[in-house]
Amino acid sequence: MVIRWDTTCPRCKKENSVFEHEMFCKDCKLRSFIKARVKSNLWNRRMTADVNKMKPNILEKLHKEIMEEILEEERFGEEERKKNLYKQDEENDKKNI
Repeated sequence: MVIRWDTTCPRCKKENSVFEHEMFCKDCKLRSFIKARVKSNLWNRRMTADVNKMKPNILEKLHKEIMEEILEEERFGEEERKKNLYKQDEENDKKNI
């Protein structure tokens, strides 16, 4: 990920007046606000990058969980069906006797 620094000073609005490595404006000497702004921009970019990385993993995980639940329901349903068949068979046997 390439980080591009915002080199426009928020106070004097001059472009390329902010030194990237020192983070202060050479025209109006504004330092702390620019530093905070650069940090927040970096934080926002980092967070969006993390979210974009996580999206496929989260979707994959959710898909696996849903598929496991469906398989469990199918297995449970089969077991219930077998139990019901056994009960019906036993009832039929009792009726036939």
